[in-house]
Amino acid sequence: MQRHRTSTIFVVLLTMALIGCSTTERTPPSAAPAPLATQSPEVPCGTLQLPLAEAPAYSGAGPHLMETGVQSESKVVHSDFGYFSLPDEFLAPPREDIQVPDPYQAQLIICRVGLKLLSEEAVGLCGGGDVPNIPVYPAVHTFTIYETRTARPVTTLTIRGDRLAEDSCPYYVTYGPGYRVDVAQGVTKAAFKKRLQSIVFGPVL
Repeated sequence: MQRHRTSTIFVVLLTMALIGCSTTERTPPSAAPAPLATQSPEVPCGTLQLPLAEAPAYSGAGPHLMETGVQSESKVVHSDFGYFSLPDEFLAPPREDIQVPDPYQAQLIICRVGLKLLSEEAVGLCGGGDVPNIPVYPAVHTFTIYETRTARPVTTLTIRGDRLAEDSCPYYVTYGPGYRVDVAQGVTKAAFKKRLQSIVFGPVL
């Protein structure tokens, strides 16, 4: 009887030892790799570098106010584009330190990304004073509108210049002897209003 109990105890201890060995040698399952964080692509637009994470989201009912910028400047063709180009009611509230729209309060950035002359026949001249008379040519302007907060492109549109030649002169022009200077016909506030009204004041669907 004693031998039977001893054998039983020995079998139980051996079984527990084997189970313990099996447990310690088992390889734990591999953990699933953590998903990579998605980052918005950086988009330069003049002095702005999008995205601006602190800006309000482009969502809900309007108005969806804007700031402006220029993504690429032509080295030959000159044309001004800035906050002064848009109707005042489209612009984000001004910064505290200077009276220009605050991009951190803008849901949208309208960025000029292209400028192309349509003809070699000038529509008129601009200049006067210390600036020589410069020919103004018909042109088409291409704009991409981005959500400020994410740098997500919302839409791209083209607008043909419709300003008078004398109103199309840029604020400054770089020129020199033998250097050809062309000026693109600018876009009026009325043309911007017609094309941007639904974007600024319409709901985001």
